[in-house]
Amino acid sequence: MTNLDESNIARTYLHNAQYEMNEGDTVVYINMPSWTLAEPIDCVGDTWRSLHVKMHSDKIRSLKSSKFNSKLKELPPTPPLDKNGLLREELFGMKYVMDLTPSIEGEEVVYEMAEMSLTPGIIAWWRSQDTFEVDAAAVNGHDDVCHCGKKRPHFEVADDRFNIWSRPPDHRNIPDYCPIRHRICILRLLYLIEGKHVLLDSAPRVWTMIAISKIFGCPGLMVKPVAQWLLMWRNSTFLEVLPEEGLQIGMTFKFIDVTRFVFEILVYEKALKDAGDNGRSAAPNTTIFGRKSRDPGDDLDNMIQHAAQALVQRNSSVMTVLGSDTVFDDLDIPEWKRLAEVRRRLTAETDSHECAAAVVVLDHLKQRILHFWRKNIWEEALGCLAGTECGKVDDFRLRYVAPNSREPLNTIYDRMNPVQKGMCLFFHNRINTIARTGPWQPEPLTPESPATKSLTFAQQYVGILAVALKRSFEKVVAARPQLFADFDRDLKTGVATTNPFRLVRFDTEVFGVLRECVEIPRNDFFDIPKKRTPSRFLTNHFLAFLVPDEVKFLPVWAGGQDDGTGRVFNDELPPAEDGPDTGFRGGATVVSPSLASMSVVGGLRGLDLESVLASETTSMNVHKDGSIIYNPGRVIVDDESIHSETFTETGDDYEAARWKT
Repeated sequence: MTNLDESNIARTYLHNAQYEMNEGDTVVYINMPSWTLAEPIDCVGDTWRSLHVKMHSDKIRSLKSSKFNSKLKELPPTPPLDKNGLLREELFGMKYVMDLTPSIEGEEVVYEMAEMSLTPGIIAWWRSQDTFEVDAAAVNGHDDVCHCGKKRPHFEVADDRFNIWSRPPDHRNIPDYCPIRHRICILRLLYLIEGKHVLLDSAPRVWTMIAISKIFGCPGLMVKPVAQWLLMWRNSTFLEVLPEEGLQIGMTFKFIDVTRFVFEILVYEKALKDAGDNGRSAAPNTTIFGRKSRDPGDDLDNMIQHAAQALVQRNSSVMTVLGSDTVFDDLDIPEWKRLAEVRRRLTAETDSHECAAAVVVLDHLKQRILHFWRKNIWEEALGCLAGTECGKVDDFRLRYVAPNSREPLNTIYDRMNPVQKGMCLFFHNRINTIARTGPWQPEPLTPESPATKSLTFAQQYVGILAVALKRSFEKVVAARPQLFADFDRDLKTGVATTNPFRLVRFDTEVFGVLRECVEIPRNDFFDIPKKRTPSRFLTNHFLAFLVPDEVKFLPVWAGGQDDGTGRVFNDELPPAEDGPDTGFRGGATVVSPSLASMSVVGGLRGLDLESVLASETTSMNVHKDGSIIYNPGRVIVDDESIHSETFTETGDDYEAARWKT
């Protein structure tokens, strides 16, 4: 069955709702608005009309939804003629009646319209089929009110397909709010309550259904459908291109992995912008890399801003240390401290010619090492990007960047200051490359193995000075043997006193510490298991990992420390009388290992929905040991079609399979 066939069948089911849902003790009305300007027709020209369906009141009550309960009214024993066109005999046997027609005035309608209003990115997500090769079954569906007719349109300009913001055909230019869409999605929610199949084949439909489920107080009905929709082929790119929407979805359903994933992206984008020089920041509502951004709401924005500020402070501290003249002192390099101790002892011997000569060589060596660090390592790591470094990243990035915001990645990167570059993966990759090869020599440099021609002059010079210092030191030891008699006891034991500075050891120590500063942790925020493809496709140009001081602004259920009291956002410590009793709850510092080890795709596939959602209401009605099964053809929500499994990270089957791989 093709996607078009399935869409036509699903549409027919909705038009014939009174026949599909004709059992139960409750009659439900949904009336279409009479003030619509255009005829409310679907793709094949059928008109959406007011409807009534029958439902089971026990299923409605089991949701424990205050919205539904307030609208559920008892019918009198002899019901009057119904204003919606039902005769007395048609109401025979009915106990309850519900009118779910949305209000057309008052504060309630303003709230509902705001919740269901589609963002520009949601409206344009249908292009991801061509732009990111997303499964057409997830994004190609049309709006409920559509005048496309039976003929499917074609693009006149082929290149337009490969940018998400290019001009859409008329039938894709849908309004952000549609009263017909509102009502038909209420009908879809009723289908879900009755355990029937609902087709979710577009981002606007998914977004509206999420809003409807929140409005009616039963978001648990949408947990499996939304997770399945995100899992459809390449559709997880939705989280990278539209992270604000992704964060709202993650927070609504308490998807831990989704929430943390998009939180990373938003925090880094905000931090990159905040760290920019005055007058060089990106345009409003545009990230530094050109992505269109939007306000996720005051609460979520506050969370992002605090984490971004902490990230900027952390990265500024690291980059300040790496760019300073006291870098090796600040990094607490043992061999550099050893060299300082040697100099202190030498300068104390003011009447020794050998000591004075050794101090001159030692100071010259320190100057050359610092000069080499600045020119050959620090500035090299911060240098311009090569085409091979940004080619594929640019190719993906320009697919979701608006044409008026397009700019080559290397141009953007060249404008960045060191703090901003320190938040990009390119800087860290370069440092790691240098750290693996070693900057001063590829092998130990000793008098027996002099510098080779493969070394640069600067490298040779540093090595020669190290050898010269060793020889000067030998003369000092020969002239004043007692000066360094306790040298090994004061510093690291087992070190030969005939060599005051070991360049190879210094190299190892410097880049061991440096790797700790700039290496991407695998167990702190996300631990992507080996042989599992990372879910990040489009945002590889910035580092995107957070430490507990930045993660803490997330809710407790997502591994943060925000317990709802707001204290995590205050800099001051809580008053003594508030802690450590029940008046002060700090929350978890880091997420549990079983949850932290999920990638976005892997995490969604293995969700134990009941534990991850940590629902506070029984309306989040999900089954224990439920898992999300990817169906490339469609999103199906019937319980019969969702196979229950226990292949989670805590299960025996998972452990057995993991060790086999």
